[in-house]
Amino acid sequence: MIQRDEFARALSGSWRLLVGDARAMAWFDTSIDGFWRSFQAIVLVLPMPIVELAAQRFLPMAHRVDPSVLEGATYWLGGLAAYVVSWVAFPAILALIAKPLGLARVYVPFMVARNWTSVLAAAPSFVVTLLFLV
Repeated sequence: MIQRDEFARALSGSWRLLVGDARAMAWFDTSIDGFWRSFQAIVLVLPMPIVELAAQRFLPMAHRVDPSVLEGATYWLGGLAAYVVSWVAFPAILALIAKPLGLARVYVPFMVARNWTSVLAAAPSFVVTLLFLV
C-alpha cells in the first residue's frame, strides 16, 4: 500500500526535479525498500492508459480500423499489458547494462525518481486525454 507520507515527499521531489532544484533527490527514499515501493506508482498512473485506450477509439483515423479491433477484452488486455511491460522492461534492461555503462551506483536513485516522477508527468496528458474523451 502506498504510504501517504512517502508519496507526498516523492511528489515534492518530483516537482523540485522539474524546476531544477539540485537538492530534489533528498526528497526520495532511495533505499532498496524505497526502490521497490516506488514501483507502486504504477497504480497511480494506471488511469492514464485506461483513458488513452478509451480515447483511441474516437481518434479521427479510428474509422479506418475494423471496429472489432478497438473493442473487447483483447484490446483492453493488450493495451494494459503493453503498459505493464513498459514499466518492467526499461528497469530490467537498465539494470543489466548499468554496470557496464558505469551507472550502477546511480541506478536505484534514478529508478526511484523516475517511477515517482511518472505520476507528475502523466497528469497533464491525463487531463488533456480525458477532456478529449469527454
